[in-house]
Amino acid sequence: MRNILKSYQEDSNKEFVLQEQLSCLQKLIICDEPIASLDLAIQVQILDLIQKNKSRRRNQFYFFITHNLPAVYRIADRILLLYRGEVQEIQEVEEFLEKS
Repeated sequence: MRNILKSYQEDSNKEFVLQEQLSCLQKLIICDEPIASLDLAIQVQILDLIQKNKSRRRNQFYFFITHNLPAVYRIADRILLLYRGEVQEIQEVEEFLEKS
């Protein structure tokens, strides 16, 4: 993912570069803090592209690791909450939001 983001920041046709990378035939894409340390405009663009790709490819899954709860609320279907490496809860985003 870091290589994809580097290409994204350097390439003039940024949306095409990231979309091309995300639309590969992988069933599972692991995103470990993919928008950390990026400015807000770039974060929004990347989340938009992930969301577009997610809606087009129903058989592709994302494992999104982050501390950025607004990003999680925006793109996630389910939340797995960890504390000190231990699973505390797993639930749908709507349920999690209701409890928060």
